[in-house]
Amino acid sequence: MEPGNYDFLKKSISIGRNVLGKTTQDGDVEMHESSPKGDFFVKTSVDSKDDDAMQTDDSWGPPGDDVSGYSAFADHLERLLHVRGNIDDSIDMLTILPQYQTFCATRSRRLQQREASDADYQIFGSAQEFRVWLAESQTWLLLLSIYQSKEHISTREERSRGQDASQWSDRAIVEELEYDPTFRRLVAVKTWLEMTAGNFVNNVQKKRYTRDASVHDPDYVSREGHPLPLQHEESERQLAHTIFECLRRGRLAQARTACHDSGEPWRAESIDGGALYTESPQFDPLAFDSKPPKGNRTRNLWKASCYALATDPSTDAYERAVYGALCGDIETVLPVCTTWEDHAWANFNALIEFQIQRQLEQYKRQPSVPGLPFPTPRVMEPRGIFASLANSEISVIRESSKDLFKEIQVSIIIGQTQTLISRLAERCRGTIEGTGILSPQKLRFMAHLVLFLRSKDEAVPKADGDYFIHAYVDHLIGRKLYQFVPLYASFLPTTLQTKACASYLSKITGPLATRRELVQMIRKHSLHLHDILKATADLALQEAQSSKVMAVDPSHNLKKSITETPSEQEKAEFRALEWLTFVGGPSFNDLLFSSNSLMRKYLLQGRLYAAYALSKTLPQELVLSEQLVLQNYRQSTAVEAQSYEMLFYRSLFGARLAYEEWERALTNEPISISSNATKQSWKEEVKELADKAKESIVQLLETPVLFKARWSPASAAAKDNHADAARRNKELDQLRRLYIPELVFSLHRVLHDSARLYPEYLVQATDELVQLVAAPRNEGPEATICEAMKQSGRLKEFLDLIRQSSLERIKEQPKP
Repeated sequence: MEPGNYDFLKKSISIGRNVLGKTTQDGDVEMHESSPKGDFFVKTSVDSKDDDAMQTDDSWGPPGDDVSGYSAFADHLERLLHVRGNIDDSIDMLTILPQYQTFCATRSRRLQQREASDADYQIFGSAQEFRVWLAESQTWLLLLSIYQSKEHISTREERSRGQDASQWSDRAIVEELEYDPTFRRLVAVKTWLEMTAGNFVNNVQKKRYTRDASVHDPDYVSREGHPLPLQHEESERQLAHTIFECLRRGRLAQARTACHDSGEPWRAESIDGGALYTESPQFDPLAFDSKPPKGNRTRNLWKASCYALATDPSTDAYERAVYGALCGDIETVLPVCTTWEDHAWANFNALIEFQIQRQLEQYKRQPSVPGLPFPTPRVMEPRGIFASLANSEISVIRESSKDLFKEIQVSIIIGQTQTLISRLAERCRGTIEGTGILSPQKLRFMAHLVLFLRSKDEAVPKADGDYFIHAYVDHLIGRKLYQFVPLYASFLPTTLQTKACASYLSKITGPLATRRELVQMIRKHSLHLHDILKATADLALQEAQSSKVMAVDPSHNLKKSITETPSEQEKAEFRALEWLTFVGGPSFNDLLFSSNSLMRKYLLQGRLYAAYALSKTLPQELVLSEQLVLQNYRQSTAVEAQSYEMLFYRSLFGARLAYEEWERALTNEPISISSNATKQSWKEEVKELADKAKESIVQLLETPVLFKARWSPASAAAKDNHADAARRNKELDQLRRLYIPELVFSLHRVLHDSARLYPEYLVQATDELVQLVAAPRNEGPEATICEAMKQSGRLKEFLDLIRQSSLERIKEQPKP
């Protein structure tokens, strides 16, 4: 059935055109570029701006693996998201399919242009790349055709024709099929097959041998069995071939033109007899002074004649195919079909003509002509058509059915995209390579196909659909195309969003400005930023700590200066926590918890310098003020307990800094020839710094934070909180056993060594220090400094120092 007979059914469908065709020097059009038919096509061909954009891309690597492809698809999708009125509003990706189709068609056209000029076209895979881009372009075109057809059904407006169907014209009767979704789908698929047909150049020339004809009867040859001269026979065969190729591409007007150009106007009329009659049966054109009706009132007689010509074995194969296509036959068309698409078109063409014929017969129109049977399709539905192609005896057709894009196209046509996605996902999961069995371009297509189907509220298996989107996100991360990741991650569940974004953010070690820009991209797409940054910090910290660290005695590290430069690994750990500084609120709490945890790790290993360096990278507003702690000490929440813990660390750093400052001053004693003023100034500086160090250490030893920084969740609902609290309390106990003795010994050294300049410090190094260690505390006997010294096993060492200092004190006392 030629397409001109149901142009009226196509007026509400507009789909993008394939732009691979081009005009030849003699003005003929290569058949690959589909001409508009009625209002069915809206031209979306590539303009100069698109071509200029393409010219900037000289990357011709693996199919679909250049950045421009990723960018083009992402940009159109992002613009569509941007125009939403509300962030929760759904999107309809049908509006951007023309851009997707145009981009792919442009890429395939540029690759096709290289075929004649590039010697490396075959060697470096350009031919395969061309086929992939072309197949993707055709698949987007198919989706556009089918879903625009469905949209027209959903917006149907009822038309009043009157109750008496006998008054309707043949055209009006068939026009009712416009609102049959099954029929419209058939029309959309057939028209898509016509648009995507391969190149064919019209080479028909006007005949120059008719003067020598002895009989001007077009049926003479077939009726009398009189053969044409070889030249004439070849010309007729070429014309029949051209007419068929025009019909194959849905171009009845061009087929008629070819007939007229060759000097056979009668043939033009013979292929135009399928037009439906436009007036009711009661209409008598002789009784009315009006414009005569259009169409063929005896269409069935014409159709039966076409079938008779098509089944005439003495007729040329292409001429048989022409009339077979016009009457809806399959057997006479298939012999000239060479591709999978040709075979599919022949079947859909026959199926559509069968539907039209059945519709007319239902209303008692165009009865069958006795003795001239009509063709009947072997397969009555699309599923069977494609099954027959998959099992075809022709190897080329059979192998074409195995192509991935063919598999996708068939699933789209028969409405089994849900099964398709599940099948492909299972196929990928079942291999070691996973989605690696798909080229980057095919993976991108599958991700966008899932997004499109979801935007049209199609049933897409959630886990399988997410599998392809997540795989595409992982591919973008692998290509370091981080600018596109948040866009596609926004279509994933929160857990997968977090996992995907954290996996690449954790590897970014650039300056803060670069990382802030990446965070801003995530914020732009309304992802769960807090969860992502927390996961990023945890993952980056885990990666930074992946290298093995030799076990070191904490006492060895404690001898290092607190101002020592941290290692590269330690700096990497600092950067990991910086991810939590980009937003406030819950992320600040996470920063507090994570930094305290890291500091406990450093301090338990004696790396006081690393903990101090970490503290300098943290925001000042992260902890409570010391004044607030002293005025209102409470730990009703985990955040308050962690804040007090952080304050303790900062006090610890302050005490150690004061101690090292005193130590440097003491060791910087002026030489013996220095003036008395210089020596006196030095002594005064040592005394000032000794008092400062003493005050810092004593205040730290007396603060309740040192003994009360524990916290247990009030609710048992959060098991993880209880586990974290138990681990934290255990580490704090270990820190007390390590640092309380260190503080005590540091205080003793300050007092003892300063006593050679100021003997009164020796009294403080004995009596006052003993009182401080032995003093009871409100927190209970187990919270005394003495108990901590005992638990650390260093109480005897402390008592030995006190004994030695007491002996020195006795020696320094004047004898009676």
